[in-house]
Amino acid sequence: MRNTLIAIIIMNNLSLPGLISNAWAYHTDNGRMMDENNHQIIIDGVNWAGFQDAGFVDELYGTIPFYSLAKPYQPQIPAGLMDLLKNPGKFSDLTNVKETNSVSFKTIRLPINPNNLHDSGINNHFRMDLTDARNKASGNGPFCKIWNDTDCTQPLSITESLYQIMDEFKKTIYVY
Repeated sequence: MRNTLIAIIIMNNLSLPGLISNAWAYHTDNGRMMDENNHQIIIDGVNWAGFQDAGFVDELYGTIPFYSLAKPYQPQIPAGLMDLLKNPGKFSDLTNVKETNSVSFKTIRLPINPNNLHDSGINNHFRMDLTDARNKASGNGPFCKIWNDTDCTQPLSITESLYQIMDEFKKTIYVY
């Protein structure tokens, strides 16, 4: 059985150039999804509200950043959203999921409004305080455009955020 994390991107017959590099055709056999070698494919997925409106991926304006964050002047955030999706059992204090019964999500459904492909407005659904200028890849840092000495001072636009999240998915998970 293949154990791969998959991000499926569906946008009302629109495509995002350069984001999907490979494609596979799956088929069904007696109600089971099979790959090209007739190995069963099991998809454990999550629906993540995100770009269906002019907002941003839900929760990035909440208390948990995209990636873990350690800043000297605030409590460490040991897990970001990507950590919680891939390994929820490792962070049972945050997820209430035990290691023995946890599922590593292999599919993320992220609804996308096609208008967001051209929205140059600033992403207001973003916690700039969950960034660190000394480690711009931590917390919500990948979605920041302008920095001061300590934090993000301006997030990316809606469109830039959309493409950035796809880049982050490609770094963290396999995108098919």
